[in-house]
Amino acid sequence: MKSAQLTNAAFLFATTGVLFSVACSEAGPTSPDPRSASGAVPHFAVQEPTRTSANASLVEVEWVKVCVTYPDRVGPAAKVEVVVDIGNKGQFDGYFPLMIDANSCREVWVHGGAVHDRVRVDLARGTVPGFTTSFVRVTDSRSFSPTSDNVTSSAETTGASDSGLVGSDRGTLIRFVLR
Repeated sequence: MKSAQLTNAAFLFATTGVLFSVACSEAGPTSPDPRSASGAVPHFAVQEPTRTSANASLVEVEWVKVCVTYPDRVGPAAKVEVVVDIGNKGQFDGYFPLMIDANSCREVWVHGGAVHDRVRVDLARGTVPGFTTSFVRVTDSRSFSPTSDNVTSSAETTGASDSGLVGSDRGTLIRFVLR
């Protein structure tokens, strides 16, 4: 009887271990088109804004933030699509949509590892008809010293998509400008 119980216990342990490893493994690259991904939100995605709106508009290492601004007129909230390449391998690992209120910013991704993630943010097509779109990318890169931040800003560029790296020494803020 004891050997049957041990055999059953070993089988249960082995089965549970296999199920556990499958359930806890991260999804690998899905395909070159992130919209074919399962729709599951990757684990570093910021589901709800976690800090004050004042912090959301500032570039910081370990964060990707997105702003939607209308400098010349009133506009609607905008849908953005966040596409993630965990580990910056050149393959998409996840995709998720978010709404960002007009003239506001939102934290969309956080990652503090030494290996960078590449995060691309696209302004969804048809979200804001009648507006021309451009963007400004602000990057904060740090050489592991709190006093050596290097904040740079790109020129305003026509387009509705941009990407940046994020990790323990880098952060990106993408500001979409709609006129």
